[in-house]
Amino acid sequence: MIWKFVMAAAVAAGTFGAASTYAEARPGGYYDYAPPHCGALIRSAGKKNLVRQFARNSAVFAWKREARYVYGYDYGYWREARGKRIECHREGIFTRCVAKANPCAR
Repeated sequence: MIWKFVMAAAVAAGTFGAASTYAEARPGGYYDYAPPHCGALIRSAGKKNLVRQFARNSAVFAWKREARYVYGYDYGYWREARGKRIECHREGIFTRCVAKANPCAR
């Protein structure tokens, strides 16, 4: 019985020691950092609007909705996306925008 306790304590001490050594060796801090996983490019068109900024917001909202539908909730954050672009063009008196980006998990 004591043997199991000693072995469990040794394994736990070795595991925590290795993890802290690894974290200390990393540049930039004591935490483990894993780069975000990103998905394929998503393009989403927003609704037409007279006001350009409203059209941009609509495109970003559509992009977020599409990213969450395809990859899951954690991928639906515009600020976390890579390669963000919003392209707007005129359609008569209206403006329509298209948001393009690779969604990344938080």
